[in-house]
Amino acid sequence: MKKVKFNIRREMIWTVLLAAIFGLIAFTTGSVVGDGVVRDIRIMLENNDNNHVLEEEDIFRLMQLDRENLIGASLSTLNMRQLELRIRANRWVEDADVYSDLKGNLFVEVVLRRPIARFVQPDGSGAFIAEDGTIMPVPQRFAIRTVLVTGPATAQLMKKDNLYQDEYGNKLMALIHSLQAHAFWRAQIAQLDISSSGKIKMQPQVGSQVIEFGKPEQIEAKLNKLQIFFTRILPTRGWNRYHRVNVEFQNQIVAE
Repeated sequence: MKKVKFNIRREMIWTVLLAAIFGLIAFTTGSVVGDGVVRDIRIMLENNDNNHVLEEEDIFRLMQLDRENLIGASLSTLNMRQLELRIRANRWVEDADVYSDLKGNLFVEVVLRRPIARFVQPDGSGAFIAEDGTIMPVPQRFAIRTVLVTGPATAQLMKKDNLYQDEYGNKLMALIHSLQAHAFWRAQIAQLDISSSGKIKMQPQVGSQVIEFGKPEQIEAKLNKLQIFFTRILPTRGWNRYHRVNVEFQNQIVAE
């Protein structure tokens, strides 16, 4: 029978080291942190578009905490996961991460959703559409410029939590993303008006033409035709010559 030799001292050292490592991970990332106190609070807002929808004081409000009372408080009384859930409850928040280090610093990292369109109702109410399809309330103190989405169909669309929840919402998001992806369309298209049947009419930033786009299908082909209209036809024939252009039908541009 073959004998197996163990170095007991070496095995004990590795065991202690692994226990220390896992203990440190648990200390810094667990839902309840150890016996230290909060010495500083660092809130980091990731906001690519510089949309100041939420500020530091809003994050404290979402966490239901007061900065002054928090300094010096025991870290063991803070449930990090619960704080993250409170922050994420705001629909403008895409993600939140709350953690501490051994020096007593409490870090709150918040990633905000990026608005790419806005629903507008006749009574002035509305909501923003995030790039992930989330429907978000209109902030009170900050104006955000995006393409407007109006028309009879928007009342039902606004009731959804996310536009990707149904087939039409998926198609509408594909159109909005296509407009957002290119500087040309961001500069040209100001408004999408959706009828009760789901057909879309676009309003340009410049000119008085109504663009009959039809349903948000065959998007790339329709935008290619519309680009021909903007870059080749209007410059030669005059920006105010046509009041209506239709790109709904295959291989056709109808302007009058």
